Amino acid sequence: MIKDGFYNIMIVGVGGQGVMTMGKFFREYAMRLSHLKSLISIENRGVSQREGSTYCLVRYFLKTDKLDTQENSQFIAPVPSNQSINLMIALEPLEMIRNLQYIHPNATLFINNFPIIPKSSITNKEIKYPDIDSAIVKIQTFYPDIILNIKNYTKIALNKKGNSIYANNLILKDISEEFLNIFNKDLFEEILNDFFKKYN
Repeated sequence: MIKDGFYNIMIVGVGGQGVMTMGKFFREYAMRLSHLKSLISIENRGVSQREGSTYCLVRYFLKTDKLDTQENSQFIAPVPSNQSINLMIALEPLEMIRNLQYIHPNATLFINNFPIIPKSSITNKEIKYPDIDSAIVKIQTFYPDIILNIKNYTKIALNKKGNSIYANNLILKDISEEFLNIFNKDLFEEILNDFFKKYN
């Protein structure tokens, strides 16, 4: 579990995928941590209902040393610098590519490998959707220490529940299982159940 320092989370996707809801989930998780000293979050809501690019940033500052008189003096800038995101959750693979400059060389990426083809690519054949597999190979070449978790969560959700909205629940469940050194599993799953009761 994260004990001290900054931890940056970025959720990217397109309008209608639940990016804002997932950002709210991570804010709620942070607010229940006794050693949370600072929290800031920003969202891009402008195209949240129109299948346009959207994102949410959640930044924690955690400190367990109660004797540190400077613990409340830390300031978190609203936007992280390049190569500072520790955890990126891409609900759409192209949005991951668009925001690669933010990921830390040791970051963890959860990618829902279910492309949503932009309308521009449908109406204009000269605008091609990128080859995601090739992009992932390049990412692994340039950032060999990155942890990549790639699944077609939408397809899995449709097969299991008959509804693609369950995909975000599956991503968060995978995160709670695989990152015991970062997140408190019991607290994480408690909030997960509160947020997604009807999809459990």
